[in-house]
Amino acid sequence: MRIQFVFCVETDEHCKSDQIYIKDTIERFFNYDNSMVKFSFVFMGGKGKYRTKSVVTKIKQNIKKFSLNDNGKKKTQNKSDAGSCSTVIYCFDCDDYDTDSTVSQFLEDVKQYCQDNQYEFVWFCKDIERVYVGKKIADSEKKRRAERFKRKNEISSVQKEALTAERYGQNRSNLLRVLSQFEELQYKE
Repeated sequence: MRIQFVFCVETDEHCKSDQIYIKDTIERFFNYDNSMVKFSFVFMGGKGKYRTKSVVTKIKQNIKKFSLNDNGKKKTQNKSDAGSCSTVIYCFDCDDYDTDSTVSQFLEDVKQYCQDNQYEFVWFCKDIERVYVGKKIADSEKKRRAERFKRKNEISSVQKEALTAERYGQNRSNLLRVLSQFEELQYKE
């Protein structure tokens, strides 16, 4: 069965830095059949927009477009359905979760939103750049830094352990832990 992973990321359509890190991660750590697996991205343009009409509409459009087969018949769309073909994965930076109670509460709210909608919840502590390049990057440099990361194949130096965390922690993420639960994605040996 074909499956689509719809990643909802904080960055905007111009920058696309989160997409670069996530796609490089998938390519490094997983084998999959290109004809059976599709990766789509919804650029939220800020973490607070995760449940706005615009973002929800983009998610639904991706699912609908993918769910139509060659005969124009709709396939099931929800992860809980046996014939599911799309999985929505929300990706968030943890920011100052450990020192700011409003950030910690925001993450709990997002986690609950994902559970309520049968979406996956991926986090990066404290942000995606710290997980992949080890330091905070100024907003004006994020696009260029992500492009350099890709160009220089810096993903090869990222340790699997940094991406399989169970709990929030400095320069850690649960991205591989979430993705590894899908049989369409097999860890590379």
